[in-house]
Amino acid sequence: DDGTGQARFSITKGAVNQSLAWTNPLPIGAWTYVTLSLSNGVTGRLYINGANVATGAITITPEQLNAPEVNTIPQQNYFARGAGNSLPFFCGAIDGVRIYTGPLTDSEIGVYQSAQNFGGTGTLYVDLRATNAANASLATFTTWTNLGSSVGNFTKVGSPTYTTNVVGTGIPGIVLDGTSARYSSSNTSIADITGASDRTLEVWAYNPALASE
Repeated sequence: DDGTGQARFSITKGAVNQSLAWTNPLPIGAWTYVTLSLSNGVTGRLYINGANVATGAITITPEQLNAPEVNTIPQQNYFARGAGNSLPFFCGAIDGVRIYTGPLTDSEIGVYQSAQNFGGTGTLYVDLRATNAANASLATFTTWTNLGSSVGNFTKVGSPTYTTNVVGTGIPGIVLDGTSARYSSSNTSIADITGASDRTLEVWAYNPALASE
């Protein structure tokens, strides 16, 4: 928050400050995907949930992250706090942070968007996220935790596996073998799902090849 209710990126070198501001604050009570792209000390682009909300001249480069690091001032590579003790700390939660060596394109930034909280008028019954299917050592759980309501968790059948990086995309996922690996839910009593009512199904899927299915 820049003090006026706008989400803002700011970078300072000496007495010079450059920034990009959105016309809104970050949404309250929801996960927000925030991305900043800096291109060759020329242009900065600020994205909120995959949408480019601000573009402008950003000529200051974050040289303390560069190699070789030539700045003699002590590094201040902090998460959730400003460069000085008098600046505010971030009050909220952070799920994941990535820093790349170059600017991502609009389409790449859209692909990396994480799962969003449901904002519709219906009921979100099934909300399965790959990171809830295995532990940190990549051991796949017997049950895949469902963050949705009423349906319950899903049980592993066969040998689905978990990876933090599907085919070099940088995205975690559950890998299925096309033969016996699957997940199953025993709850068949919800009319919205088993009946003829309206519904929406949404899946992020990675197809490694064109094959008979």
